[in-house]
Amino acid sequence: YQRRVRADPNQKLTEGIAKAAERLDTALARLEKVEKQLNLVHEKPKNQELPALTEFDSLVNGCLPTLVSLSFQISDLLEDQIDRLLTALSATRALLSATTECKRSTDWEVLCRPIAKFISDIVAISEHNRASACAELLSLVSRAAPSLAWIAASDPVLHVSQFRTPTETLISKFIKDYKSRESYISFAENFVEFWKGLEAYAQKHYPKGLTWNQNGKEAPHLLKFPKRGYPFGISKGISPKLHIDNPNGKWYCEHQCGPKVINVEGEKKQSVYIHNCENGNIQVKGKPSTIIVDGCWYMKIVVESASLLNISNCFSLVVVCNGPVNVITINKTHKCHIKYLDKESYGGLEISCNASTKLTLLDTDTVSTTEIPTLLRTKLQRGKLTVL
Repeated sequence: YQRRVRADPNQKLTEGIAKAAERLDTALARLEKVEKQLNLVHEKPKNQELPALTEFDSLVNGCLPTLVSLSFQISDLLEDQIDRLLTALSATRALLSATTECKRSTDWEVLCRPIAKFISDIVAISEHNRASACAELLSLVSRAAPSLAWIAASDPVLHVSQFRTPTETLISKFIKDYKSRESYISFAENFVEFWKGLEAYAQKHYPKGLTWNQNGKEAPHLLKFPKRGYPFGISKGISPKLHIDNPNGKWYCEHQCGPKVINVEGEKKQSVYIHNCENGNIQVKGKPSTIIVDGCWYMKIVVESASLLNISNCFSLVVVCNGPVNVITINKTHKCHIKYLDKESYGGLEISCNASTKLTLLDTDTVSTTEIPTLLRTKLQRGKLTVL
């Protein structure tokens, strides 16, 4: 005979609750998985630009570098116009990026104000310099500039077309009047090609105007974009690097982008290699033997001292020398300014410019600027440049 044990009702209840909780956890896990899958459909992948932004970069990167180079060769005034055009396009890109992440802004006029300011500046340069040798080119740029306001138009394609078409009619006049000036003709042709590309871009991505993200965050009151030029993306998608190769004593500063000041502590017998940096500030401290700057855009580099400074494949570079730099060489570089803050430190300075570039040497005591001749090796003696 065996005594029957009565089951505890509380234990059964506990087991039932545990099983129900387990089934609930399983169901919640499945719901979370489905939710994530649905989100993947509606959200853009991380670290990947939307096609509209990528194609806008391709449009600018494909046309504008040629216009920048040609404007540099033709005239300071034309260069100034294109510089403002680049910055306006940078503001446009920042606004396009905001529309993908934000709800429609109530401060729409404020967000568009920087673009309107650059359009006004471009037109003013032409209006104030009608006697310039390149007045017709300045007029060409100013006539097309208002099309930059396409981003605020209800019909962007029509808006661009209205300003692009008149510029095309000037091409035949340029070919006739400037037969011997290939740079003028090339600039006009490339300029019109850019606006054609912009019209096609608007037709593809924004035929009925900008679209905003209804489920996005609140739009910013001010757009963030480079103060000058366009972020050409030479360092885009590449991790910035700042390290030293100890066996060789060589500093590598690569793919830096943005206004943050990057400090490099160089020492004697060391070299510093600055490569592929954009829209930033780099300060080289100490007294390295050699500083190499390669493939950088819109950069400011402050140097304490160096035996040799080599610059190549750069655009819009400002180098401030706080101390002596004995030899400077520049190759394939446009718009480079070498500024000495202490006139006593450039007594034996030698500069070699084997490039189509314009350089200025600033003496802050007399506030005088000297243009360095290209394709020649020169030396600064008693405040004057002499050809060696």
